[in-house]
Amino acid sequence: MTQPTTTACAERLQTQSHDETPQILRLGMIGGGVQSFIGQVHRAAAQMDALVKLLQEIKARWAIRSERVIGHADMAPGRKIDPGRRFDWRRLALEGVAVWPSPEADTLAVDPAGFLTAMAGFGYTASDDAALLLDTFRMRFRPRHEGPLDETDMAIDRRASCRERG
Repeated sequence: MTQPTTTACAERLQTQSHDETPQILRLGMIGGGVQSFIGQVHRAAAQMDALVKLLQEIKARWAIRSERVIGHADMAPGRKIDPGRRFDWRRLALEGVAVWPSPEADTLAVDPAGFLTAMAGFGYTASDDAALLLDTFRMRFRPRHEGPLDETDMAIDRRASCRERG
């Protein structure tokens, strides 16, 4: 049996004029399509196992925080769609190599401006298109949810942005 191929690269961004320079891990995985992750389930499991190990090693080597492990869609909303709605971000978070904020018991009023502010706090700064950012956010945190911005989106977004700052 051939091992699934995982391609990845770690990239430390150049130090800018302030101390809060983000360190971001960018990775690409072979296969997939708009609604798929990488195809067959057994390949997905094997690739996720390999990806977890790879992320653990790269994060340790480059001191990259879990909050800075992002998908291409997070970095370039509307231009990139990978790793896709079926990518298991929650598993990566459970393995300690990514984040998965939960809304817990928070009830927040729907506030589109507050949502965009919190999105920027988490790192979604490539666009100010509210509909595009909501879709990109949901692709990662609520892949099966549709409709207008709601209280759960607000709570997850708030937790994500608070975790990023904390």
